[in-house]
Amino acid sequence: MTHPREALHPRHSRATPRIAVLFLLARFSVFLVMLLAIVSPGSSAFSQTEPPSPDNAAWEFAHLAGGVTLRGVVLKEREHEIDFAEIFTPPGRPMYAVVHGLQRIRIGRIEALPEAEHAQLLETFQNLRNRARIDAQRQEDVVLVAIGDAASARFRYDGDWFSLESNCDEMITRRCVVRVEQMFRAYRTLLPPRVENPARVEIRIFGDVDHYRQNLRELQLPLGNLAIYVGSQQLVLAGSDLRTLSDRLVQLQTHLASLQSQSQLLTKAHELSLARQSQLLKEKGFSAAEISTELRLRKNAFDAERAEVQAAAAAALRESEKLFQTATAAMISRLRHEAFHAYLDSSVFPRASHHVPIWLHEGLAQVFETAVLDGDSLRVDAPSPARLRSLAHDLTTAEALPLARLLESEQDAFLGSHRQAARDQHYLYAWGVAYHLAFEQRLLGSPALETYVEKSSAKSSPIANFEKLVGKDLVSWERSWHEHVRRSAAAK
Repeated sequence: MTHPREALHPRHSRATPRIAVLFLLARFSVFLVMLLAIVSPGSSAFSQTEPPSPDNAAWEFAHLAGGVTLRGVVLKEREHEIDFAEIFTPPGRPMYAVVHGLQRIRIGRIEALPEAEHAQLLETFQNLRNRARIDAQRQEDVVLVAIGDAASARFRYDGDWFSLESNCDEMITRRCVVRVEQMFRAYRTLLPPRVENPARVEIRIFGDVDHYRQNLRELQLPLGNLAIYVGSQQLVLAGSDLRTLSDRLVQLQTHLASLQSQSQLLTKAHELSLARQSQLLKEKGFSAAEISTELRLRKNAFDAERAEVQAAAAAALRESEKLFQTATAAMISRLRHEAFHAYLDSSVFPRASHHVPIWLHEGLAQVFETAVLDGDSLRVDAPSPARLRSLAHDLTTAEALPLARLLESEQDAFLGSHRQAARDQHYLYAWGVAYHLAFEQRLLGSPALETYVEKSSAKSSPIANFEKLVGKDLVSWERSWHEHVRRSAAAK
């Protein structure tokens, strides 16, 4: 249900034969840094000190192993995990929340409030949830099961909301699970589930694009996108080059020991060469001053060559790190988009009982797709600067899309069969309207939205339904929305 996205393949840097060994040694450090970027544990940034609280405020507390205490409110309790919103009230700044997924094995005890006070505290959180940050769980808490044989080894994770299978290595699979759990926590925070005991979403991650596309062929699915949601099966598939990158990192790691030995040998050989040259020059009658000058020149040449290698390695580091991080972020973004479709269908507004217009489905999916990591916390409320600028510009053109046409659009307007420019424009406007409804008008989870997506709404006028949702006629709302988009873009 998304427009095609290109796969990202790291390019290879080259070094001259003369500096190959030193360059490869430096280049390996590049990949070590990048490896940490993808497989480092997603540890939660729990506050070690309790933030100042307002006078006469009642809070709930989560006491964790290790003496950490979180102050806030319990959002949802499940068998293995509790969603807990930690509330911060910094002096002179607005109150905000960080939503944690707490594993029960790491919880010492929960201090809960009586039902009436708990409900009042939940109301406080409702005013913060649109701006809440979503924390990541600890990577070591992820429980994986190895399945398949040597030829098709995979890892599987079964959570409360989704199951995930991956043919990537264990470290990368754990990293993916942490990010997907974080995604689902963001979905639940902004758009709480309405279905009791929903079916778990099935997610399959392929570490190579060829294998991914082969799987799509077997399921008779289109091959254009690198992630896809199959609504009839509650299935999300995503392809990437993560396994290829992981294999390359393992190869480089194996090669590191030999490179280090070679580097040490080169340094020792150079020192011995200088010593021999000193002795030869002395035997030929050169003075001590002349020998010192010659050796200094040769050492300077050696040092200059090493500096050249370091400069080349630094350039390779910047380029390779950017490509690696971009490829990783793109895959996670695609997952956020497609998994949202699955979450909305399974846990909030099932298609059998609701009618969610295609523009809203795709618009909200993009809102989550463009969420950004702030440290290790996910922020959904920050609009994509690039999309905001593109939208503001498009609104000023003669080809600007009337909202009436967006509201009346059918599914084919968002599919690959539609003209590329028109399809991209529909996606852009759907994102802009959905973001505005979610964060400016705060309609996610509201009774008005529930009414808007009732099954019977499919038989009514899309424009009339929208006007009822926003409480204003379309012409007036569209005018004010245009102005808000322009002001927001200008402020970025």
